[in-house]
Amino acid sequence: MMRSRRAPCALVVEPANRASFPIKLSDTSDLLDKLDPPALSIERIAANTAATFLAFLADLKNKDIHKKGAEDCPLFYNNDRRIEAIAGPLRFCQICSRKLKLQPDLLAALEALLRVYP
Repeated sequence: MMRSRRAPCALVVEPANRASFPIKLSDTSDLLDKLDPPALSIERIAANTAATFLAFLADLKNKDIHKKGAEDCPLFYNNDRRIEAIAGPLRFCQICSRKLKLQPDLLAALEALLRVYP
């Protein structure tokens, strides 16, 4: 049986129509050639996406995404699709951390998820 040689697909979380659900998943397979493991890896894409998704599911006020500020925060809106903000190391900025500290166990879990791949 022949297998497809199609490139694997990676998905990332992005803002969507806030009236429905605040996030959508977007195909990033066109960015896979920019990966440079271990700094920029498919594993980090998975961990970063999971942490971002779970942060959105948490009770963050207004499901905040920010277009200014720390670009390495999982809740930064990466309109330019910079690979570093998708597959690189991320950490919650001070503002997002402060909001998540209302749920300390969740914050600890999300921060651990973001550090799974050094």
